Amino acid sequence: MISSESPPAIQDTGLLIVPGAKSVWRASAMALFLPTLVIAVGYAGLWAYLLLSGREAGALARASQAVLILGVPLLLVHAGLRLATTEMILRGSQLEIHPGFPARDPVHIAYRDIGTIRLRRGLSGRLTGSGSLILEVPAGRPVVVCALQEPEAALAAIRSRCSREEPPARAVEERL
Repeated sequence: MISSESPPAIQDTGLLIVPGAKSVWRASAMALFLPTLVIAVGYAGLWAYLLLSGREAGALARASQAVLILGVPLLLVHAGLRLATTEMILRGSQLEIHPGFPARDPVHIAYRDIGTIRLRRGLSGRLTGSGSLILEVPAGRPVVVCALQEPEAALAAIRSRCSREEPPARAVEERL
């Protein structure tokens, strides 16, 4: 039996689709939530020490409680918003970067306009396997994409795409 229905139309999203290649990178949850976890454990440890030593009514104990009650939830919300909104997408002729909360608008950079690409990893990046890409563009300030998962793969994909354009991008790794 032959169906009279036509196949569904394929929507062109503009993604650079290469078989087996990744074209969308997101932020690393561990890299974004690790600082909040360290702060929470530190202040909880301080408060527990003050409680066990009988100084739970002092100013330092109240300050650590304030951080645990107000600061840690706000930091968790901020990290969650950054995780949900940070994204880097390889498109056909340009790179689309959503830098994450609080920035609203995406940044579009043509591959031919990328001058130098740097990979920066701090202590958190080395612990979590994440890193920040810094893209130098001649027409303005550098564009930074923070806390990316698999930053080496993202760097290689961008370099590969830039090598097809003129002038080719240079890559530099910076360790803090």
